[in-house]
Amino acid sequence: MLEHIFSSKTRVKLLNYFLRNPEQAYYVRELTRLTGEHIHSIRRELANLVKFGLLSEEAKDQKMYYKAKENFILFDELRALFTKADTVIESDVAEELKSLGDLDVIILTGVFTGAHTKSDLLMAGSILDRKRLEPLLARFSQKFGQPIRYSFFPIDEYRYRLSITDRFLYDIMISKKIVVKDEFAIRATASVN
Repeated sequence: MLEHIFSSKTRVKLLNYFLRNPEQAYYVRELTRLTGEHIHSIRRELANLVKFGLLSEEAKDQKMYYKAKENFILFDELRALFTKADTVIESDVAEELKSLGDLDVIILTGVFTGAHTKSDLLMAGSILDRKRLEPLLARFSQKFGQPIRYSFFPIDEYRYRLSITDRFLYDIMISKKIVVKDEFAIRATASVN
């Protein structure tokens, strides 16, 4: 979507990394690996973004590192634009996740919401098609600029972890999250009481 507004797919990928992780400094070859784009495109777009004033560059250990300038006049607006675009992506993710098996719980957090959790995607159910999940996660990892960490629990284990207030689940439940599907939690709550 944003590549239609911005003139370059490479620039959009770079902006996604820098705006999501403004404290992180990246070097050229690292960005080439992360984005899957050609090194010449990366160098050209980095030069454009430095000239534009959004990125700073610093030579260290015989490498040139690039980092977002959070004091850039349009930084907050650009970040907000990318966040809104992520909302569209999240709805796509939600629809695709629903078709991956017999899932009763699907919760997006972490990279999807900006929360600091050990998992970005929590699923519980009786069947999960992992062969279809892996390419989906790879595609969205590319869009979000970092790996998507997921957790899947069979229904019985999920129910047990809920009943003992498992720390892992508790951290997800109290974090900022997007609940895509939550049929099991309703049944679990009703049957526990």
